[in-house]
Amino acid sequence: MHCIQWSPTNGALACGGADGRAHLLKPSGELLGRIPDASPEASADLYARDTETGTTSLSSVAPPIRALAFSKGSRYLASAGAAAEVTIWDLKRKSKLKSLVGHADAVAAVAYSPGDQHVASAGREGRVILHSPVSGLVVGEMQQAPGASTSSGLSGFSGIAALHYSPHRRQMLASASADGAVRVWDTGVRRLAATLSTLSETGNTSAVNDARFSPAAPNVLA
Repeated sequence: MHCIQWSPTNGALACGGADGRAHLLKPSGELLGRIPDASPEASADLYARDTETGTTSLSSVAPPIRALAFSKGSRYLASAGAAAEVTIWDLKRKSKLKSLVGHADAVAAVAYSPGDQHVASAGREGRVILHSPVSGLVVGEMQQAPGASTSSGLSGFSGIAALHYSPHRRQMLASASADGAVRVWDTGVRRLAATLSTLSETGNTSAVNDARFSPAAPNVLA
């Protein structure tokens, strides 16, 4: 398992991992279903090797999932991972709605904006891409400056591991990066608003794997 995400209504918990499917659970732990709903008894020739983790996944279904995000009303679920795209699922119909493209490498983070105006995604290449969840088209892009370290094949840029929208300021988006910085983006004007650097105990930069706005304090970011 690589990621978990509660629905906004707390009615379901989505889990994603190496099998390429999102498993939906009730708070009690009871299984609600899987997206896509492929049989785990599928033949062996459907399995593909994930070169990064060494695990296998159902290649005919989807690559490994490493990020999940619910829409505001919990009707739709965005998933991302080893592929260079984001998939939007219609949970009511239990079917794939659309694919959001534009990335050149694996996608490690995905987030719906408050009000579901945008779906933000980012990954190894260090770019934040904004898609319209209605049309599926790219409506904005933000690029961080070249970092000292990188986890992608795109030289000079540090990969982004997590994204989180502020619940208080609808256009504020935080990203956590491998270069040891948390960046705050203004998605309204598509530009960097602030950069917060972190240091390890030895004084060297340490990769940041997550960043979260406080649900209560507008100016607090962990």
